[in-house]
Amino acid sequence: MLRISSAGVIRSYRSGLMRSRINLENARQTASDFKAFRSFADNPAAATRSFKLIRSYGKTDNYIQNSKMVTERLDQVWSSMMEVSDLADKIDADISTGMNGDKDLDSRQLVAKTIRGHMESMVQSLNAKYNDDFLFGGQETGEPPFTMDENYNLYYRGINVDTGIDQKTGKPAEMTLPDGTKLEGVKVLEHMAGEKLYVDIGLSMKNNNGGMGDFTSSNDINMSSAMDVSMPGINVIGFGKDDKGNPKNAISQLRDIANELEKEKPDLDKLSEMRTRFGDTRNDIRKAISTVDTRADFVKTNTTRLEKTSDSLYTQISDLTEVDPALAYTNFAFAQSYYNSALKIGNSILDQSFIDFMK
Repeated sequence: MLRISSAGVIRSYRSGLMRSRINLENARQTASDFKAFRSFADNPAAATRSFKLIRSYGKTDNYIQNSKMVTERLDQVWSSMMEVSDLADKIDADISTGMNGDKDLDSRQLVAKTIRGHMESMVQSLNAKYNDDFLFGGQETGEPPFTMDENYNLYYRGINVDTGIDQKTGKPAEMTLPDGTKLEGVKVLEHMAGEKLYVDIGLSMKNNNGGMGDFTSSNDINMSSAMDVSMPGINVIGFGKDDKGNPKNAISQLRDIANELEKEKPDLDKLSEMRTRFGDTRNDIRKAISTVDTRADFVKTNTTRLEKTSDSLYTQISDLTEVDPALAYTNFAFAQSYYNSALKIGNSILDQSFIDFMK
């Protein structure tokens, strides 16, 4: 016959009661915070997967913030360029007024003064800022990109936009590229016009060799893997001269038109040619605005895609790391019931003082 001692029964009961109490505390905590596990050891497989998902969720959130920042920046660029375009349209109407053969010198001088006032407004729009960055300075965003002297000659980052002459030295501007290539004069402006400023918006940014990281300059970045947010101002209003020596920059064109209007006998044929060239520049400004529109639409679509990805990741993380509240409360109720039942059973085999202590 198998005989069970009282001490053995008590030890077994105490062990079961403690397990029931631990289960009750775990169920109470789960009903409080709805966490499926609290340490890696509780569920290694789910914990490993959740860590990967949380990391992806964090990166996606960064991409969303970058994407929204780019959208805001492009919206500001678009707004400033529209100001320039609207001013160009107003100026064209002023030019038409000034070319009217019935206008006397005083009237034409007034038109020229109005044109110069609009020119200054255009330059102000091209020196617009987003946060602390000047939008139209290419890779140099810390200083206003455009300045204009008393003769209405325009300078981009200290370089005459028509001639490539450095404003400080009075000599052709110079630049040495990382590969040792030396540029001079208008060639410097051409390089500045091609500058890029990339932002990672979740397009798997890579360098030109297909690797991640190790970007020594913006030229190392694969342009299809990041968003270029630069908009060098000279790409908007032009720079340099055409094959006939005429300026291709809108401000310089307007300067010459205003000067011609102020002459005692302006050359109307010359003014007509100038106006035609300015009309071409106006079309270039509109094309630049269209380019910004295209970029902004792409970024907005990308933001929507990222937000959907973020929602999906959040759902997966929640499914792995959280329990259904109804299930958590049900398990807590069962655990409470089991524990209370265990206490009642103990009344018949343990001292009353111990039962009182466990309650």
